[in-house]
Amino acid sequence: MQFLKFLFTAAIIGIVLWCFIMIFGLLIETFPSFGGFITIIVALFFVWLFFRPNENEDFTNH
Repeated sequence: MQFLKFLFTAAIIGIVLWCFIMIFGLLIETFPSFGGFITIIVALFFVWLFFRPNENEDFTNH
């Protein structure tokens, strides 16, 4: 049952990501300068994900 839940979650995430990629692709084709803007936002988001402070440090076991 856990595996089915994981598959369902992975499928939902995949579909949502695919929709976002299609929308961003359309925007980048329509407005070429939009591509650099999205690239900067995504890069900043990943930097934030990597360096963000861990609020729930007390609840983790490692």
